Amino acid sequence: MTVLQLLNSRKGAYAFGSMALFFIAAMILVTIMFLALFNINLQQQQGSIECVDGVYHEIMMAKILISPSCFIYEDEELGRAILGTIDLNKFTQENLDSCFPYLVINQLQTFISVEAYTDTHIQLKLGDTTLGSNIETPQTFNKNVYVYDDGEITPETLTFGFEVPLC
Repeated sequence: MTVLQLLNSRKGAYAFGSMALFFIAAMILVTIMFLALFNINLQQQQGSIECVDGVYHEIMMAKILISPSCFIYEDEELGRAILGTIDLNKFTQENLDSCFPYLVINQLQTFISVEAYTDTHIQLKLGDTTLGSNIETPQTFNKNVYVYDDGEITPETLTFGFEVPLC
C-alpha cells in the first residue's frame, strides 16, 4: 500500500488522526515542562541577586577609605588625598552623616533612588572613638589604616560594623 492509498483508507485516517492527537498532547506536555524549568531557573537567579547587603557594605567601606569627602587625610603641600589615611580631625559624626546623606532620615527625600541603603546601619570604631549606629551584635570587618593626628601618622585598625544580613 502506498502512502496515498493509506491516507484514503479508513485505516490510514485512524493512524494519521491519532498521530496528530499524539503530537498535540506532546507539544502541550513539552510546553508545560519548559515553563516549569524556566520558572525554577528564574527563582534561583532571583535568590542569588536579592541579597546584596555585602555589596553595599563593601561600597560603604571603600567610600570611607578612598573618598576625601569622608575621613581621608588631604595633604595640602602635595595637593592630594592620601588614601587609607584617616584624618583624626575629620573623624566625627557630622562627617559620617555628610559622607552618607542617604542614611540620615531628614535628607531621605532628596535621595529616593538609593532606597536600598536606608536600612543599612554602619558603626565605625577607631581606637576609643565609635561613630554611627549603635549595633548590638555587628558583623565586623577590620581594615588596617594610618591615622593622621596633628602631623603624626600612626598605624591603626578601623573596625566597620554592620547589621548581620538576614539572607
